[in-house]
Amino acid sequence: MLERARQITAQLGERFRVRLDDREEYTPGWKFNEWEMRGVPLRVELGPRDLQQGQAVLVPRDAEGRRQPVPLEELVERVRTELEGIQARMLERARGFLQAHTVVARDYAEAVERIRQREGFVGVRWCGDQGCEDRLRDDSGGSPRVIPEEPVDGPCLVCGRPAGWVVYFARAY
Repeated sequence: MLERARQITAQLGERFRVRLDDREEYTPGWKFNEWEMRGVPLRVELGPRDLQQGQAVLVPRDAEGRRQPVPLEELVERVRTELEGIQARMLERARGFLQAHTVVARDYAEAVERIRQREGFVGVRWCGDQGCEDRLRDDSGGSPRVIPEEPVDGPCLVCGRPAGWVVYFARAY
């Protein structure tokens, strides 16, 4: 069985970063947990019964226990599509989180309060002056995280001069 596992590892290794966990001093459950804790996105399980049936079992980390039996002849392609799916799901979750935790402040007091309360990313119209950034940083405890390239109309929330950008501020943890 170990020789066949090495062959499958080599086959997958041509397209993906693969690690065969052939340690005998640990149980499968211990190994599964360890690799999940390390953040491995996709685990390929291969046991004696799986080999007899000509299959492997895919277990995506984000699937909460969902196990997918896969014929060995389809394994490389299914690993590819599953990894793409994991990436898409993670990106969608991250975008949703970002959208839910981003707000554009209407005035200076709101900006300072939201940044102090660690409400996520707070957009602040900014004129580009270092003094305005320093004042907001001092008053809120936050710091700029990103300055999108899109220009914006309206006054700087700190000094009232014309703003060129919305700067997203946040506090560190």
